[in-house]
This record gives sequence, C-alpha cells and structure tokens, in this order.
Amino acid sequence: RVVDHSSIMKLEGVYETENSIYVILEYLEGTQLNELLKVTIFNSERNQDLHDDARDIIKHILKGLTHLSKKRIIHRDLKPENIMFKKDKCWETAICDFGLATNADEEKYLFVRCGTPGFVAPEIINIRDMSTKSEPISDVFSAGVIFHYLLFGNSVFEGKKYNEILAQNRASDFTFNKECYSKIPSKTLDLLTKML
Repeated sequence: RVVDHSSIMKLEGVYETENSIYVILEYLEGTQLNELLKVTIFNSERNQDLHDDARDIIKHILKGLTHLSKKRIIHRDLKPENIMFKKDKCWETAICDFGLATNADEEKYLFVRCGTPGFVAPEIINIRDMSTKSEPISDVFSAGVIFHYLLFGNSVFEGKKYNEILAQNRASDFTFNKECYSKIPSKTLDLLTKML
C-alpha cells in the first residue's frame, strides 16, 4: 500500500468478506522473467543488442529497488519468477510477490532468514541470531544474480543440486575469473561485480 512506482506491481485494493480476502493487483500483460529465460536467445553467445536488452531489464528492476529502499522495504525474495513484464515484447518490468517482504525497521520480523537459495543475499541466508535486522541493500545482490542470468544464461552459482547451491550461496562462493567475463563490456562487468 505504501509503494507507488511503475517498476512495482501496484496493489489496487483489498476487500474482505466473512470467509475470504480479495487482493486486487495491477494487470500485467507480459510473462514472468523466468519464462523469458527458458526460451529466449539470452545465452553464452552475446552481442550488443542482448547487452542492451539485459541493461534495460535490470534498469527497471533497480529503479523499483531504489523506490523500495527509500521506503525502507526489503523484498527478500527477488528472483526471475517474481519479476513480470508489463506487456509482451516490451522490457519494462515490475517487481511482484511481496509475500516475504518486510519493513527494515520493523520491531520484530515475521520471517528473519528467508528467500530462495541461489538468489538470496549471503547476509540474510547466514543469519543465526533471529533478532537480526536486514537492510534494503540486500535485494541488490539478488538483482545481481538475475543480471548474471540475463548476461550469461546461467547462475553465478554452479551447483546442480539444492544443497550445493545453498552451500555456495551461504559462502558467496563464486569468482569472476572465467573467460566469459572478459567478453562483456567493462562497464557491464563493473556493475555486475558491484551488485554481487
């Protein structure tokens, strides 16, 4: 209710009856980002047009995160399934699914350590003290993993099984030493490394 930004799915209204709660959300015509990643030409063979497309998509995500940060809201489950395109054949996206979101300054979080392994910021996945507070900047890491997918068609974490990905995510176990990183523009690599 407190967010109002073009890069965030809008909550239009909430209605409660005796037996149900109805949440009315902005209608988005496009698909989820994960569907695009399954079928698109985003893969290891890059060209400038694809870099421009990836840049445009991540720009919308970062604008939404900037708005959330100003409101002190942490999404905590940013992943391709929670990014939707506003229209088909248009790179304008909206962040959705705020089921794990919280106000960073909330006295007590309903969920403390949460998110999707492979996307969640290491500082959240490694929380031991359940009274620990988080900051909106942690969503930038998740956006960095999404950016990596857009650029290379795969995750920054190389694990194939859930436990492998979880362990690599906890340890923030990845490097930028592979040859593929030398093939992207230096400004793109700089942004990716800063996000991660």
